[in-house]
Amino acid sequence: MDVAALEVLAYAVLIAVGLFQSFEDIDTRRVHVLTTQLVSVWTLATLGLAAVIGGEPTTIVRAVLCAFAIWLLFVVLDRFTQGGIGKGDVRLAPVIGLATGYLSTESFALGLLVVAVGGSLVALIALLHHGASARIPFVPVMYAAVVVSVVVHG
Repeated sequence: MDVAALEVLAYAVLIAVGLFQSFEDIDTRRVHVLTTQLVSVWTLATLGLAAVIGGEPTTIVRAVLCAFAIWLLFVVLDRFTQGGIGKGDVRLAPVIGLATGYLSTESFALGLLVVAVGGSLVALIALLHHGASARIPFVPVMYAAVVVSVVVHG
């Protein structure tokens, strides 16, 4: 299989699952753990295989390091906000880091920017409409980071 085709397949499935999980998060403010686990394995396996076939194993190393970095950031945010970040968001963060980091470090940084700015805007809107008790659907913002990164750097 061609490396580019494998990468397109990886991102196509990731974005399709992202749409499903985004609507699920908007509707219920929750995402299924199994879906996140499956998309994690899918993304790591397909992008890892693409990196190996393409002769660029450092690409997957960078992606895994980005996945760890964003996971650590979300764990710290979860602790700092005393549970303000949902556990589903913390579980999904490494997938987002992996997908954006695979493209480049610039793509990863852009993804973080999209998450920060987009998340802030969604939070502000939710707080204005529902007050301090608002539960904010953050999964759509996280997947938007992947889409923006793929469009800009893919």
